[in-house]
Amino acid sequence: MKQQGAETPGPSQRRLRLLTSFVFLAVVALGAVLSVSANRTRTAHLQAEARVAATHYAQRIIVHIDRSLSATYVLAAMVRVTKGEVVDFDNVAGSTLRFYPDVSSLQLAPNGIVTYIVPMAGNEKAVGHDLLRDEHRNKEAIAAKNTAKLTLAGPFELMQGGGTAVIGRLPIFLPDIGGRFWGFSTVVIRVAGLLEGARISGLSDEGYRYELWRIHPDTEERQVFASSTGGAMLRPIVHSFAVPNGKWFLSIEPKTGWTSWGWIAFEAASTLAAAALLAWLARTALASPRT
Repeated sequence: MKQQGAETPGPSQRRLRLLTSFVFLAVVALGAVLSVSANRTRTAHLQAEARVAATHYAQRIIVHIDRSLSATYVLAAMVRVTKGEVVDFDNVAGSTLRFYPDVSSLQLAPNGIVTYIVPMAGNEKAVGHDLLRDEHRNKEAIAAKNTAKLTLAGPFELMQGGGTAVIGRLPIFLPDIGGRFWGFSTVVIRVAGLLEGARISGLSDEGYRYELWRIHPDTEERQVFASSTGGAMLRPIVHSFAVPNGKWFLSIEPKTGWTSWGWIAFEAASTLAAAALLAWLARTALASPRT
């Protein structure tokens, strides 16, 4: 039996604990939702920045490739002017080569067989190479001839040694002889020089890992021919870009990943602290005697 004059008791301890727990969990849940949303926004922003960077560096590569490949038109014009005769190649090619710092050699391949090279020193092993019959690397040469378009071959290890290179091949047709296929004018661009000219190492300076790759036309497998150091890539964004008669890909991702775990830890700690404070305030308010 209740005693007369006794104060009305406050909420029961069980109800108080339930309401306090509800406040705590509700704040934690809200904080988690906001944190996930903020992390998605941050990731989307980082990916947008990465796409801009990938596009920028891919364009640099394209500019250097196009500038170097333009040398093939100089050689082709020489062949057409002389109606298929190769005249004073060493002097013409030597003078031309000085204007193309990314190009390591210029070549002519009558009937698809490499015959003329500047400079010859160090490239002797390439003389006599039949571009159309070499089953290991003739896909691009055949494509260039069949499409009558400038084609970028490689990258692959040079037969004469000296590293990895890409090779631009322009098919030459002589219109005054019924459009007969004459052969190829060729430029050799060493990949190391190309990437140095395009300053792709700037991606590392900007905090990215990167891989430059293509689908190999013979194996149809992914061929990575340039990459940064610092471990395997996990979730890169991939930017594809056209090269003459082909396609290359540039994959990049931040060295630290897309997720800032330090920031997430800070948000989690802040959410727990806020939840504990609000739960304590709610408990204090509910436990206070009513007037």
